[in-house]
Amino acid sequence: TANDFERTVLLSGPNGMERSHRFGNGESACCVVAGLGFQSTGIHRVSVSDSETGIPAQSNPCICSQTAPEHRLYWGDIHVMTEISAGLGRPAEAYRYARDDAHLDFCATTDGDHADSYYTDEEWEETRQAVRDFNEPGRFVTVLASEYHERKVAGDKNIYYPTDDVPLIRWSDLEGEQPEALWKVLEGQRALTIPHHTSTGSVRYAVWEHHHPKFQRLVEIYSIWGNSECEGCHRPGFWINQSENSVQSALARGYRLGILASGDSHDGLPGNSEWLRLRRGYHSGMVAVMCHELTREAVFDALWQRRCYGTTGARIFMDFKLNETEMGQELTAPEDRASRRLSVEVHGTAPIEEVTVIRNGREVHNHRTSDRSTVFEWTDEEDFDSVSLLGYDGTP
Repeated sequence: TANDFERTVLLSGPNGMERSHRFGNGESACCVVAGLGFQSTGIHRVSVSDSETGIPAQSNPCICSQTAPEHRLYWGDIHVMTEISAGLGRPAEAYRYARDDAHLDFCATTDGDHADSYYTDEEWEETRQAVRDFNEPGRFVTVLASEYHERKVAGDKNIYYPTDDVPLIRWSDLEGEQPEALWKVLEGQRALTIPHHTSTGSVRYAVWEHHHPKFQRLVEIYSIWGNSECEGCHRPGFWINQSENSVQSALARGYRLGILASGDSHDGLPGNSEWLRLRRGYHSGMVAVMCHELTREAVFDALWQRRCYGTTGARIFMDFKLNETEMGQELTAPEDRASRRLSVEVHGTAPIEEVTVIRNGREVHNHRTSDRSTVFEWTDEEDFDSVSLLGYDGTP
């Protein structure tokens, strides 16, 4: 087991960085090695190897610069079930694991009232208290959230709040047309309603027949349930995939949606799950946000501004700009449609196979490489409604 692990691991990096750490005496097999630092600018990675077997590993990319960037990259899992609804453990246990074992920067538990459970006011207060207790700006951020488990019209959504003092909204308590009844209750608040597993877990529903541009600014494209990007996509959902409910279908309607991924985990292991309720799924995804500081307000604002992206679990650095406009923003001036320069920077956790540009649901440019890092520009002169970036770095 992890706590029985007794071995020395060797760490090395640029500029002669060397360090070793000995696991043993019941110590957790997950630890923080303090005092490591880079002495030069650039893209750096730390190599790790087992001193006995020689099994190698390498860290995610670290970017060092002379000046502080406007935005830093932070990683989270904002779709985590506990035993309050359809998972394991309590909210406090999920947040502790996310912070201390998965080493996430932010997290949200998303319990809701399901067919086989009812989310009580007491459980909601327990959740809110855990959100308060574990929120530590600069180290680890919590976001208050719940699942709106509406399975009659438009499928499941999670509700996210920038504060921790709001009342619980249960879909079973609301009357009127769904999901419009939810958006009516949220009027006057700043909140996000993010649909998930749209094409694989919502096959009986008309997900994109109902949309609210203020609250529904993002979509969870991937989780342990699979990928909802489009028909024939990488890691498709386990069950029937309904293409009209895919993310690309929503973009084709003109919806302005940012993209994220998370776990939708049911085993209480944020950022490191692969279990559905009764079977093994895909490995959980993660969401990356670009924000100026690690606070709840900054993380929520990055999500609101769609300054985010999702991965299938690998901590890939990605940044792209369209005519020097950052990800998530809108270009509305007529001259912006004439000729557009897409600037892309990607640093992977494995050799990158390709970066694909998708415009209006069609692949229009494919940048191939075998390096772990790539930077390129591409100029597009055709009209567009939306631009998505799909990267694959060979991580299984």
